[in-house]
Amino acid sequence: AMFIALHLPFLPPTLEDLDSINFALGIRQYDVSQHQPHPPGYPLYILVAKLLHAVGLSEVHALSLIGVVAGGLALLALMKLFAALEPERRDSPFTWLAVLVVAASPLFWFTAARPLSDMTGLAASLGVQALLASASGAAAVIVGAFLAAFAAGIRSQVVWLTLPMVVLA
Repeated sequence: AMFIALHLPFLPPTLEDLDSINFALGIRQYDVSQHQPHPPGYPLYILVAKLLHAVGLSEVHALSLIGVVAGGLALLALMKLFAALEPERRDSPFTWLAVLVVAASPLFWFTAARPLSDMTGLAASLGVQALLASASGAAAVIVGAFLAAFAAGIRSQVVWLTLPMVVLA
């Protein structure tokens, strides 16, 4: 919650590069053939941005807000992932410290506020990885595999981070 709250006053006022402009154009009219947004289109990411834009946010604020909220969710996913990787030290203060280091990292901090799908894809992949790392049965693995495919609709590069975990699980 603090991560999100500390970002809200500092959402970027403008689009920053060609990719963010293409995402903003995709909010107005989704047409991948016109690079609105650029291929592969990020349909789920654009859907959420369109919903936020429909309630009155500008394109840049809709895109940035998705990244900021995704950054906060990514930190929760990191807690679950770290706990799943070392279940005997799940309540270790080092788990919290590791997540705080990530949260304070300039790369993580600034990527969250950018009007791009980078942080949203990272959050989705970390969530899927946390679920699969703690999966205790076939049903959880099936849900994880479904969510991995779903996450690919947010950002296609998520496949490279989730597919190995799906295969391993």
